[in-house]
Amino acid sequence: MPRPYSKSDSTYHAAREIKLKKPPMPIRKMSEKKKAEMENRKTWTVEQLKQALREVKKEKKLQYEKPKTTLVSLIKKELDIMYSLVVRMEPADEKGIVKCFCCRHRFEHWSKIQNGHFLKRSTHPALIFCRQNTKPQTYYCNIILKGNELPYLEAMKLQYGDDVYDKLNALGQKKSNKGAFEYQIMLQEYIEKFLIQCTRLNHTPTKAQQKIIDKWQLSDQ
Repeated sequence: MPRPYSKSDSTYHAAREIKLKKPPMPIRKMSEKKKAEMENRKTWTVEQLKQALREVKKEKKLQYEKPKTTLVSLIKKELDIMYSLVVRMEPADEKGIVKCFCCRHRFEHWSKIQNGHFLKRSTHPALIFCRQNTKPQTYYCNIILKGNELPYLEAMKLQYGDDVYDKLNALGQKKSNKGAFEYQIMLQEYIEKFLIQCTRLNHTPTKAQQKIIDKWQLSDQ
């Protein structure tokens, strides 16, 4: 006696019959223009084909325009330059030598030292311009040792107390409500601080630094 079809068998056969009865997809007709274009491509040289591919890539790039840089991001970029200079210049002695905040035994000229963040920019963007969170660090501590976190934490505790990490972390979780106007005021303040340090350390601003200074001094007039 033959085995009766199960539910899965009947479903499989029903689907197979429907598939077999389904009419084949019609062959798309090619226009005369398309046919002529295809025939022309057969005679293309390798260089012509490469040129055509380059043109297609250019057309695709033009379709996706880069987002326009906002006023806030421009001001923040220039503020970041001035802020970093002040953080590195203020602790310097008369010769411009700065002691690394975290290791305390490395000394560098302020122009070679870096603006190190205790809580990183990527995780705590609200603390990028927080003076308590930013200290001068050598390239070795900031880049090679990736912040040299343990000595940095110990130095922060000595200066600000044992709860400094919790306080800064809580402050960094808050979203910044500052706009272009607030960042502009900060930028102008740090330009003034930078000029004071230039006089103290006998530093002549570079062309890029002077460009920022002139730009924002002109905006006040």
